[in-house]
Amino acid sequence: MGLISNSGTSTEPEITLTCTNADANGAVLRFIKDAGEAGADDDISGVIEFYADDDNQDNILFAKIEGYVADASTGDECGGLKLSVAENDGTNTAGLTLVGSTTDGEVDVTIGAGTSSVTTVAGVLSLGDRNITNVGDIALDSLSADGSTITITGDTTFADGAYDFDIASHDGSNGLKLGGTLVTATAAQINALVSTGATNTFTLKQNIDLAAANLTPAADGSHFHVEGGVTMTDNNTSNSGTAAAYSQVSFEAVTLAASNSSVTTTNAATVYISAAPTAGTNQTLTNALALQVGVDDAGGDVKFYGAAAGAFAHWDESADTLILQGATAAGAGALKLTTGELTVVDGDILGRIDFQAPLESSGTDAILVAASIWAEADDTFAAGVNTCSLVFATPAAATGTATASEVLRISSLGNVTPIGNGTQDLGGSSNRWKDIYTSDMNFANDRGDWTLIEENDYITFRNNNTGRRFRMMMEDITDTDDYGPDINGNM
Repeated sequence: MGLISNSGTSTEPEITLTCTNADANGAVLRFIKDAGEAGADDDISGVIEFYADDDNQDNILFAKIEGYVADASTGDECGGLKLSVAENDGTNTAGLTLVGSTTDGEVDVTIGAGTSSVTTVAGVLSLGDRNITNVGDIALDSLSADGSTITITGDTTFADGAYDFDIASHDGSNGLKLGGTLVTATAAQINALVSTGATNTFTLKQNIDLAAANLTPAADGSHFHVEGGVTMTDNNTSNSGTAAAYSQVSFEAVTLAASNSSVTTTNAATVYISAAPTAGTNQTLTNALALQVGVDDAGGDVKFYGAAAGAFAHWDESADTLILQGATAAGAGALKLTTGELTVVDGDILGRIDFQAPLESSGTDAILVAASIWAEADDTFAAGVNTCSLVFATPAAATGTATASEVLRISSLGNVTPIGNGTQDLGGSSNRWKDIYTSDMNFANDRGDWTLIEENDYITFRNNNTGRRFRMMMEDITDTDDYGPDINGNM
């Protein structure tokens, strides 16, 4: 049995249900499903279908409204309502489903079909104090919490799309909080860090600008501080294993390239420190350092490795010693002192070592340089000339001069000469040299000038003032008593 009405007039046929009763109730369109037997879940109570022609003049079901039994259990009866539309190939799919819950006063609603479906709320979506549970994307023009808290649980990604995630008020008193702590940094300061996505790592942009700011010194008085007062636990290395390395802060070398050809970079550094801090208004700096490792009486080792295996320079904090070690296959370590002079002339110093007690409590002369060793050019340097002398200097205390000055010189030819004439001793009355091996010997003072000359069978002396020569008469005592050692050192 059915009711069929046809019309060729626009907007007809039309069915109108009019209630003229003066109360609040209106007309009723009722669909009844009564099969004369027990009902079951998913029984359909009634359907309203909407048909129209497609462009091939096929009559297609484009939409329908369907009421059904969600739960037929006595005492837990729940109904359902589906609003379906045709999608893709004309298949009708529910886009809005309302299902009654077995919990009193609760109705569950499903909007959309498929994880790629889009749900648009043109006005305001009010949730009260409830949550949004979502497995797809939520696109919002704006989100208002009306003074409430927005809680996001689980892993959440804010994609870099066409719109911004903007915290309108962030002034140091309110705004962005992380872990309940207010972020007081400005957007410009936060922009200095760009997440790489890797756990516990970040990539610095080209600049971290600390700018001019008031400083409230902490225990270490730092402007930029990398926290170290924690224990780092190695959970990766196996029992009795060896970890390759650990660094609290690591600066890795980059490769410098250029878009244009033949580019030269004069100075390139992995870490650059421009200079030590300088004193400003109301400040006195006792020790201004460009780089400091540790503090007085609690320093740390510093090690610089060379290009060859085994070579390094090592400041050994525990021994208070600087160690220079050569490469394993190349020999000894080397200390090189150089000059920055572009034109070296006679008297220029190429390198110098000073010995001093600058903290001596007596002050004055006691804190001056007490001794020095330096290399001094003997001539103007040229393509084939680099002769120099090694000079030893000490204070001339006997003359009242506290500044270290030259007392001995080793020339480029290996000649060893004192600074004065007849003013310095070789050995002493109680500190004599064992043996002196020499060729001819010259003796001169303010009264005479002589040269001792060894001949084959005798010794001669030449008076350098007169030119006259004298022979020392010798007596052979080889076979006599012990008058001295023989050529083997035997008495």
